[in-house]
Amino acid sequence: MKFPGLLGNDKLQARLRAQKRERGLSHAYLLAGPLGSGKHTLAQLLIAAFLCTNKEEVPCGTCQDCRKVWLHIHPDVKWVKTPSVGEVRGLRKDAYIRPNEGLRKLYVIEGMQKVNLAAQNALLKVLEEGPEYAVFLLLAEDEDGVLETVRSRCETLRLAPVSQEVGEAYLRRRFPDVPPETIAREAGACEGYLGRAVWRLEAAAQAAEPAGARADAFLACLYENNTMGLLKSAVELEGLSREEWSAFLQAAGDRLHKTLREAVHKKDAQFETAQILLYLDIIRVLKAQGEANVGLGHCAGLLHVLCAEVMERGET
Repeated sequence: MKFPGLLGNDKLQARLRAQKRERGLSHAYLLAGPLGSGKHTLAQLLIAAFLCTNKEEVPCGTCQDCRKVWLHIHPDVKWVKTPSVGEVRGLRKDAYIRPNEGLRKLYVIEGMQKVNLAAQNALLKVLEEGPEYAVFLLLAEDEDGVLETVRSRCETLRLAPVSQEVGEAYLRRRFPDVPPETIAREAGACEGYLGRAVWRLEAAAQAAEPAGARADAFLACLYENNTMGLLKSAVELEGLSREEWSAFLQAAGDRLHKTLREAVHKKDAQFETAQILLYLDIIRVLKAQGEANVGLGHCAGLLHVLCAEVMERGET
């Protein structure tokens, strides 16, 4: 059994491989772990393993059933989020209808720790006496929120955090354009639960698209000593929201750090390190102003003035 995409958790993976080889996978699992620990990834892999038609090793990722699982279009897989007692009864009834295409029908219940007691109790009978083709994957951030009677009818799979080293290596592969210091910071902040870091970096990437374009335009004017362009940029930046202003400064700082690394390692770099350090000082001053809740109009004006002073001193 293969676990592509599931990092760390070597003991858990070995346990499932042995179980698959020796007696087959269980009809009910409780996947437990904090937000971002990989519960959805593991659930997807288990679903594919149950439905995969490859006779060698599962999930193969290439058969028709595997492809449908990865695309979330397999008719024998149902995902339910924090169901009510009525929804659980409907799910229980559906379980006695034979599969459409595969040999199994799979039910994934997310947020199990938030499911009320009546709904959890409604699950008991189908967990214990359901049809042999029905499989249940219960996902919970806190397994203590799941009734003991429900837990006793499932095998619990507890997802563990990955090491900082493994986390950084993965994030570098997934986000090759993100600065190393940002990758290291996020790998540490997520405490080994990489889903959290991925969500933050993806959100930052989406927010950074317009911010990056603004930063590129601004830095181009700065590098070219284009005072009129800088003035125009300052006027445009004055109309930003505080969030957009912060994203612009972050994008400009990230780009300057990248240019600084290039200047340090390449003798023929386009810009001198002293020049870049001056620009980074400007970004730091403006970040401090923003954190002090200084008006953005004042910050945009200060940005233009500081840049103009640097150019007038002949530092560029």
